[in-house]
Amino acid sequence: MGIQTYGHGRTRHETQHVEVEVDKTGKVVAVWFRC
Repeated sequence: MGIQTYGHGRTRHETQHVEVEVDKTGKVVAVWFRC
């Protein structure tokens, strides 16, 4: 399972069952595993 993030503002991206939040610099600040 691959996780992709996009660093354009503080947004959330859901990849399969993983939700990733990144800050404005593209750094991952939170990762949620959803099932």
